[in-house]
Amino acid sequence: MITAVLPPQPCNGLDSIDVEGWIASPGRIDLLINGDFGFDLTTNPERLWDVATMLPKFGVTGFIPTIISSTKETYEVAIKIYKNGPPDGWKGARPFGWHFEGPFLISAKKGAHNPDCLLLPDKGLAAGWSRKNGVAMVTMAP
Repeated sequence: MITAVLPPQPCNGLDSIDVEGWIASPGRIDLLINGDFGFDLTTNPERLWDVATMLPKFGVTGFIPTIISSTKETYEVAIKIYKNGPPDGWKGARPFGWHFEGPFLISAKKGAHNPDCLLLPDKGLAAGWSRKNGVAMVTMAP
């Protein structure tokens, strides 16, 4: 998102910079990241901000972090990490909110999900899953 256009400024005493051969493009948006850089967000949602820090090196400026079918505690930690926000001085790609891929999946539609983590739809578990709490999307196949 462009928030301002500034007038040209001298760069190290130069009036211009030769950018021939460079590419200017909008930041990339990744709609599903289970983890990266050695971090698995399902087993360690606490690493959200570490993953987000490294994504701009690859042109990603916004993303949806994804957790596959897991424990109730994992979802609670993920929501807490997102709501607490990044650490002071943090810079990186913006997470748009969690994608909880499961746990409300039937075994016939489980794919790579651990069958021990699959549940029938549960209003109690999903009660706090809202945009306000940092949940952008939930995949279900009840």
